[in-house]
Amino acid sequence: MIHITLLAVGKCRQLHFRNAAQDYAQRLKHYAVYSEIEVKETRAAGHVPINSVLHQEGERLIQALPKGSYAIALHPAGQTSTSEALSKRLSTLTGQGKNHLTFMLGGAFGLSEDVLAQANWCLSLSAMTFPHELARVILLEQLYRVFTIMRGESYHK
Repeated sequence: MIHITLLAVGKCRQLHFRNAAQDYAQRLKHYAVYSEIEVKETRAAGHVPINSVLHQEGERLIQALPKGSYAIALHPAGQTSTSEALSKRLSTLTGQGKNHLTFMLGGAFGLSEDVLAQANWCLSLSAMTFPHELARVILLEQLYRVFTIMRGESYHK
């Protein structure tokens, strides 16, 4: 059985994003064991440098990363993919015995260099910038789509 973990900075606070994320998470559970780990975000008050925020959040992410999982960092500079190509990539990974995939989602300022260095792969959802709560929804929808592609189901058109 494939295990998917979403390792994210912060909670999904806005109700409409939370509802959408929960909907796709429920759908995803038909294909994989799904879990979420949320680490505390660092509030960036006017005097806290962004590098400090990234470092603190990055340490929490690295500490919470499930041992032995294949770490995929979501980063704008990462590799872009179509849904079909992502399906093939994840199918290949699981075929190689990498059955626990952890997707790391940063906070408002993204991911630290330490987190990116820890990742086995960096994936970009888009060259555009999204709120991290929306990025969570997009990721979960794409993961659901990936599994429907793998199974030849009609969701993906």
